[in-house]
Amino acid sequence: MVLLSISGLLVAKRIENPEVKNYSFWTSMGIGIPYLLFELNSKKGRN
Repeated sequence: MVLLSISGLLVAKRIENPEVKNYSFWTSMGIGIPYLLFELNSKKGRN
């Protein structure tokens, strides 16, 4: 999630389009939160 957010910030500065920063942030949240929920609820992670 962090890598996607940082790369979005760098791309937004590079192409001078601040909307890219928002898109990358919300995309990383949309991908990261369900991933973390699945990982926390998986039986593989429990002892």
